[in-house]
Amino acid sequence: INQQDSKGRTPLAWASARGDEGLVKTLLEFGADPNINCATGNSPLLRSVRASSPRCIGLLLAHGADVFWKSTLGFTALHYAAYYKDDGSYLTPLLDAGLPIDEKDSYGWTALAATAEYDHASSANVLLNRGADIETHDKNGWTPLLRAVNSNSHSVLKLLLGQSAN
Repeated sequence: INQQDSKGRTPLAWASARGDEGLVKTLLEFGADPNINCATGNSPLLRSVRASSPRCIGLLLAHGADVFWKSTLGFTALHYAAYYKDDGSYLTPLLDAGLPIDEKDSYGWTALAATAEYDHASSANVLLNRGADIETHDKNGWTPLLRAVNSNSHSVLKLLLGQSAN
């Protein structure tokens, strides 16, 4: 049940990436390990967040998925949720599980910076309401506000300005 293909992906990783809630549930019930990572360092949880449903995230977390795991580029599940989804229901279970809201990836980006890059206002709103640092700087010295301006992310820009971002 935990057999890996040539790139280290397990059946659970594939099911998670497809958002197949029924298959994820079945594999976990029969002992699939939610913490086997593929060659790129992506765990089933990271794959699920990127391409799946919040229910799969909940199933993986309930079966011991490591919420603190980072990809080879330092991305956490929270980064993936902010990059790929404009839906707070992807972020909430990760934050509730204890994932630090201002964790930085290898570029120094936080999840809030990612929402600013892609104008993911719904996700940004969740992060701001949960206390994300609006003045954090990435490795190039950019704040989420600068990133929002540079990316023409008008919705997130308005949220940041409403929080008195500089």
